[in-house]
Amino acid sequence: MPGLVCGHCGATNPAGSRFCASCDGFLDWEGEPEAGDTPAPAAQAARPAPAAPVERAPDQYQPQPQPAQPTPAQPHPVDPFPDPRGSRYQTTQPLDVGPGAPLTAVDPDPGILRCPNCATGNPPGRRFCRRCGEWVVDPGPPVDVGPMARRRGGDRPWWKPFGGEKAAYTKPLTGATVAFRAAVAVIVLVVGSLLLGLFGLNPIGRARDYVQHMLGSGRVEGVTAVAEPADNAQQFPPEWAVDDYRDRAWTTNWLLAEPAGPQDACDGKPEPAVGQVLVLSFPGGTNVREIGVEAGLAEDDDLRTTRYRPRTLRLEWEGGGCQSVRLEDDAKLQRFGVRQKGQLTGVRITVVGGYPPADGGQFLDIGEITFWHR
Repeated sequence: MPGLVCGHCGATNPAGSRFCASCDGFLDWEGEPEAGDTPAPAAQAARPAPAAPVERAPDQYQPQPQPAQPTPAQPHPVDPFPDPRGSRYQTTQPLDVGPGAPLTAVDPDPGILRCPNCATGNPPGRRFCRRCGEWVVDPGPPVDVGPMARRRGGDRPWWKPFGGEKAAYTKPLTGATVAFRAAVAVIVLVVGSLLLGLFGLNPIGRARDYVQHMLGSGRVEGVTAVAEPADNAQQFPPEWAVDDYRDRAWTTNWLLAEPAGPQDACDGKPEPAVGQVLVLSFPGGTNVREIGVEAGLAEDDDLRTTRYRPRTLRLEWEGGGCQSVRLEDDAKLQRFGVRQKGQLTGVRITVVGGYPPADGGQFLDIGEITFWHR
C-alpha cells in the first residue's frame, strides 16, 4: 500500500497515518502520496471501476502472516477504529482508555503503543497518536523555568531616563537618574508657569493665594480712612469702616432715586449713589490679594432693614486700575480677589448701587472693610 510523504519534513509514513512519525505534522494537510504510487489523472479518469484488491508486500510495520488462531466462543470486542494496515494495530481485547488511564497504554503485542484517547495502535518511537494527536508517551511533569526573564531596563544609562525598552526595573534607580528626572520636572514646571503667565494665568500664584485665603493669613494692618468731601459734623466717621469693631459702621447719605445702579461699576463713570467717597490708604506699597466688605449694619441690629445696604462698588486702586464689586444683601464678610498686581498705595470706594430699606430710609452703612496681601 502506498505511503504518505510528509510535506513538512519529507519523511515517508505508512498509509492511513494522520500524523508524521518524524515531526508529528498533520498528514491530512501536509501529506502527499509517495512518488510512483499515484496513477496519472488520465488513467484515473479512464478506469471504469475499482480494481480488485491487489496483494501488496507488507511495509516495514506489517508483520508476517501469523498462524490462524481458533475463534473463541465469546469473541472479544473489536477495535472501534480499525487500522487499515492489519490486525496487529487493531484492538483484540478491551483496553482501559477512560479518564485516568496511563498515557502509555501498551498493546498485548509487545512494542505497540495504544492511544489512551481513541485506542489506535501506534508504532514504537511515536510521541503523538497518528489518528487523534493525543500523547501516547508520558510527557512528564511541567518544567518550571522560573519567572520570565526581565528585559533590560533597570540598568539603562542616566542620560537615557525615558528611552530603551519598557520593562520593570530590576534594581533601584541610581542617584544621577533621580536627580536628572527631578531637574526635568522642575524645568517643565517653571517653563509651563512662564508660558501661562504670558496669558495672564499663574497657576503657582493662584495656588499660593488659595492657600493663604483658606488660612486667612496676610492681613493688611494700619489702614487709614477719610471721606470726600469731608464732613466735620458727621456722627459716624469713616474710620469706623476700618476699626475692627463690627457693632458700628461708617454712614453716609443716599442720593439716587433708583437704588439698583449699574451692573458694572467700571463701565464709564456712573453717578455716585451716596454723598461721599470712602478713601482708604495703606501704610506703604502693598501687593493686595483680597478685599473683604461687610455690607450694612450687623445682622442683629434692628436698624439694618431701615437703611440702604451697598450693592455695587467702584474700586479705583491707587497705582492700579478700576475694579467692579457686586455684593449680596448679607451682613457676613464678603471677600473678593484683587485683579490688580503690584504695589498699591490705596483705593477709592464709590457706592453706585444699593439695596433699599423697608421703610424708605435716607442713609447707607458700611460695617467693615478688610484687606489681605500676598
